[in-house]
Amino acid sequence: MEGRFGARLVLVLSLSSVLASCGDNATPPPEAPPPPSPQAPPSPQAPPQSRFAPPPPAAPAPAEPPVAEAPVSETPFPEPGGGVSLRQAYAQTEAEIGTLSKLLNEKNRQVVARYGRNDTPEALRVMTPVRNRLQQARRHLDRLTCRDRPVRNPRKELEQRRIRVDRFRVDFRHVDAYIAAKVVDRAITAAQAQDLKFVLSKSGHGVMNPSSLGASTINQRVVQALECFGLTGPPRSRIKLRNKPPPPPKPRVSSRFKFFKTCGDAVCQSYRGPVPGVPPCGHEREGDPCSRPGASCDLANNCNMHLVCAERDPSTRCPR
Repeated sequence: MEGRFGARLVLVLSLSSVLASCGDNATPPPEAPPPPSPQAPPSPQAPPQSRFAPPPPAAPAPAEPPVAEAPVSETPFPEPGGGVSLRQAYAQTEAEIGTLSKLLNEKNRQVVARYGRNDTPEALRVMTPVRNRLQQARRHLDRLTCRDRPVRNPRKELEQRRIRVDRFRVDFRHVDAYIAAKVVDRAITAAQAQDLKFVLSKSGHGVMNPSSLGASTINQRVVQALECFGLTGPPRSRIKLRNKPPPPPKPRVSSRFKFFKTCGDAVCQSYRGPVPGVPPCGHEREGDPCSRPGASCDLANNCNMHLVCAERDPSTRCPR
């Protein structure tokens, strides 16, 4: 019994010594890391620029100033009377129309360059006052020239005044004689007759080619002018027409010389002209009388013939 107990005691002591040595060599547990100190957030960095990326937008350009409004006169238009004649009132109104037309064109150019169009609210704000004044000036000019009066049948009105209508258009010789007869009748004064003739002279105003006006339009404007000066019905005095100037006398041409054809080519093939020093023929014809012997012109035909002014026919000596 004692031997076993002693052996167990020795085993227990050896195990305790082993455990003690193991406890001395054991590593201590790791300490907890200190809490991280607060740091500033990292500054964002711009991503690298790609060579295919679009360029950054440019800074907006400063806004252009709006187109300034044009100063437009609001004074009344000139009226005849009070020291202002009809011609002066007409000239002043016509000059203002010219100025307003140039101003309107200039403002139209500016608003189109600034706004791209001429019908935007900003463009209309600039152009409407100028356009309105221009329309008023044109209506005033029409009133000065008596064009604001309606006429239904101009030809009938002229016939009632015994003013002759040559085919379709009025004969202005009869109009002048009618006005002169009304002056004799004391329906108008001589000064009013001059104003009336001035109005009639402006019957083609505003037309690019007055000679292209229709006969009805000419007749209408004559009647408008006569009614504007209160001239209605036939005159009591006799109408005297001014004589037409005689036509200039035609130059007398000697019958000794005439235009004859030259011989030309023996075989007609083609025209080889023009010939230096020989003008082409215009109104000259074979057999017409002429006054300059030796003068010639080119007929430009396939036989290369000329017309020559001579006393005798030169073709009688042509080779046969």
